[in-house]
Amino acid sequence: MVFQKMEQPELIMAEALIYKSLDPIRNQIKKIWLLNKSIDVIYGISKSLLFVLPLLAIACIADWVWDIEEETPLPIRLIMTASWLSLLLVSLANYVILPAIKRFKEDETALKIEQTFPEFDHRLITVLQLSRPEARFDKKSENLLAELTGEVVDCYPNYNFNKALELKKLKDSSLRFAPVLLFVTLALIFAHDSTIALIKRQLLLNSPIPRNTTIVNLPEKIVLAEGEEACIIFDLTLTNGYTPSSGKLNWKNVAGKTLLLPIEPDENGQWKTTLPSSIEDGIVTIRIGDGRAGPLPLIRKNRPTLEMLSAKILMPQWFGKRPDGSPYETIFPKGDIDGIEGSTVQVEFKSSQPLKEATLVIKHSDSNLTPDTTPCDISENKQTFVVRFNLKMGNVRYQVNCCNKEGLESNPNWQRKLTVLQTQEPLVSLLPEQIPGIVRVSGKDEDTEIDGLPVLIGKQFRVAYKAESYSGLSIAKFRYRINEKGDWQTLPLQEFKPESEKLGKFLIESGAFENSPAKAVIDFYPLPSDDPWKTPDRRVAGGRFDFQIGPLKNIRVGDKIEYFVEVTDMNPINPKTGQSEILTKEVVGVDELLAWWRRKEKETEKLMQLKNKQATVFEGFLPNLPPKP
Repeated sequence: MVFQKMEQPELIMAEALIYKSLDPIRNQIKKIWLLNKSIDVIYGISKSLLFVLPLLAIACIADWVWDIEEETPLPIRLIMTASWLSLLLVSLANYVILPAIKRFKEDETALKIEQTFPEFDHRLITVLQLSRPEARFDKKSENLLAELTGEVVDCYPNYNFNKALELKKLKDSSLRFAPVLLFVTLALIFAHDSTIALIKRQLLLNSPIPRNTTIVNLPEKIVLAEGEEACIIFDLTLTNGYTPSSGKLNWKNVAGKTLLLPIEPDENGQWKTTLPSSIEDGIVTIRIGDGRAGPLPLIRKNRPTLEMLSAKILMPQWFGKRPDGSPYETIFPKGDIDGIEGSTVQVEFKSSQPLKEATLVIKHSDSNLTPDTTPCDISENKQTFVVRFNLKMGNVRYQVNCCNKEGLESNPNWQRKLTVLQTQEPLVSLLPEQIPGIVRVSGKDEDTEIDGLPVLIGKQFRVAYKAESYSGLSIAKFRYRINEKGDWQTLPLQEFKPESEKLGKFLIESGAFENSPAKAVIDFYPLPSDDPWKTPDRRVAGGRFDFQIGPLKNIRVGDKIEYFVEVTDMNPINPKTGQSEILTKEVVGVDELLAWWRRKEKETEKLMQLKNKQATVFEGFLPNLPPKP
């Protein structure tokens, strides 16, 4: 391109054409500057990291080593963080920020391009400087400028300005940064958790350093019983294939006294140590393998003790209730309990200190059975509670285990004996046979007794009985059979309920009331208690009735009737039945009865006198016997 000599207006137009013709070159130069600036930033970052990462690695390693023995003090961690962070900031300021904010200088970039391409022979920088709008052409230089511009514009396409990029810096930074990057990569691959944790700690985050040994399930504080030797077992989580070689516990009290105790595995592989009773309140740190824990406060406290306030059993509902509806109870001052099955044991306790929990343990006579355990409800004050449980067969001991808020258990645990009493069968006895119509008043009134009296065919014979049972008396039955054949037949005895107090007192030895008519029938009468606040009703019962043999089928003279009375107690769970002795009645005719009577008269003169005195009693009973005048 050739520019001819021009006047002033034409000269201004020529300047514009020259400047415009250089636009592609100027854009390429600015692009090279931007790329070189990016390279400088990358180079600066790499150079900064080359300074900082080794220092950061040293700080991490120091933290890791220090943490093996004890927690790295916060001031030391602050110094470590401040050191590498300060170096990082200074490096970034010098090598990254300052190059990044440097303004674009076209001439400097053009000189770098000319250094890369000496063929320009300073024509590129000359053209750029003379072609700027602020530059003014004179007549002497316009031909030279036109000529130089034409040459530069013509040869520009033959040159790749990208060769002027400072790629060597990238290469140098890559070579220098590669070992550091490799170290960081290996650390992240083979020790990822530890590396991340150490970096977090350098950022002053409270991240624990992973170890091959981790001590787990440690409390916030260790509380031991006052004046006792204590064994502490440590739960460990181990890296696969890793086995700790040793362990130690370091104790230090307020006065600065220290004691170092070994932590060793036992035959079961549990790591434990024994603290002597002389160790008092203080601080402990634990080290097993490369894992550690602490510092943990160690506190000595007294174990809780239990005081029994009261112990009693409440009889079951079926046993009976006192007049106010409350169950009967028995007090046991020492806590050893004995009672019948189904009774409710109620024991009240008071603890020497607030409790966290309490558990009732009931042991069985069969040692192969697992003891029954039940948590106890502790009152709001955390020091008193009541245990309640039902007595069952096989119970032999009850025990209360408790622990305070620090987890210290009572030692020894409070325990007492349990005895489950076997309820006996009701005692039933038949009263001696009486002369008909005579009421026996007392057990010593033998004048009215007559043994072995046969029963007249078609008539009846009287049966009187009494019964008693600790478990109360529920029902009574009359059982009989003839000639020892077949099953025993049952005749239910109806419970008698007196409708008037005029009957007087019930005479248990006669089975009737004082004012009962001679022929009165009282099948079954359970007596009320003399003192219902102490003893329930229905502990004693009695009665009398006439057993009619007339309705019996195929009954004949000479037959023998066996009979007895059975009574069942009030226990609905395991009712027991008692029976009287078995007696036998012979069925006779009138002649046989008279013959038997005469034999009796010969045997005892007393009987004869009684018959003469009380002839009216036998009226209608013995044939041909006139009434007493």
